[in-house]
Amino acid sequence: MRLNANDLVQLGIFTSVYLVVYFGLNMIGAVSPLLQPAGTAVAVLLNGITFMLYLSRVQKFGLITLMTVLLGVLMTVAGHHPVTLITALVCGFAADAFARQGRYTAGLTTAVAYGVMSVWASGAYLPLLFMREPLVAQYRVQMGDAWADSFSSLYTSEFIVTFVVVTVLVGIVGGLLGRKAVDRHFRPAGLA
Repeated sequence: MRLNANDLVQLGIFTSVYLVVYFGLNMIGAVSPLLQPAGTAVAVLLNGITFMLYLSRVQKFGLITLMTVLLGVLMTVAGHHPVTLITALVCGFAADAFARQGRYTAGLTTAVAYGVMSVWASGAYLPLLFMREPLVAQYRVQMGDAWADSFSSLYTSEFIVTFVVVTVLVGIVGGLLGRKAVDRHFRPAGLA
């Protein structure tokens, strides 16, 4: 993979847009943990457009991985669990592989790539499967008892697994909608 200045500019622009949408919609989780899954689902759905527009401009293996790793680093600095870095790397690489199979243009293949990529943020929740008590205690200090109790009762092991599966499915739908938006609006305007 050989990157040029344009690739890096596109990486920076689209990672920033993705992060603003993701972070902004997930902030509703500060109000109540019950709102967090909805914020994530809407962010994944809307960022399907961001991702597909990004793919229309850069079609090199590794750029999806770089985007997800960069998102993982930024969200870890913002407070996500460090496991997010691992899920970002794995999901980004897998998404790159899917997108490459479809030569970065096939609608369903790139939508599946986006669905897989969208799971990167699950690194914030996966530690609840193996170190629940210390994390809930940390949330209790940061967010208060009521928030931590609500979070702990919602984010069971079953819920986390379901959340990951639903994130992939919402990502695929977001990718298909994003592909349609790129083809219908951005490409005719000369932006894709």
